[in-house]
Amino acid sequence: MLSLREAIKKAENASGKKVIGALDCGDRWILNFAEDTEKSSSTTAPIFIFKENGRHEYFFIGEYNKYIREGKPVDLTALD
Repeated sequence: MLSLREAIKKAENASGKKVIGALDCGDRWILNFAEDTEKSSSTTAPIFIFKENGRHEYFFIGEYNKYIREGKPVDLTALD
């Protein structure tokens, strides 16, 4: 089972950006990234990190509103 700390590290390595938000959605985490508008005009989609196997996939918010509505926000400052 993947911890939130491990999921954040995996997401930051995959995206090259800092995770600034997390939702606990039962079997997966949803992680959001900080956008560096000075370096890039593109945005990074949120990412699912599955707790059981660590698989990750980017997604578009409109497709997965259910997870976003039902997810529980996580206080990332508690991880520091």
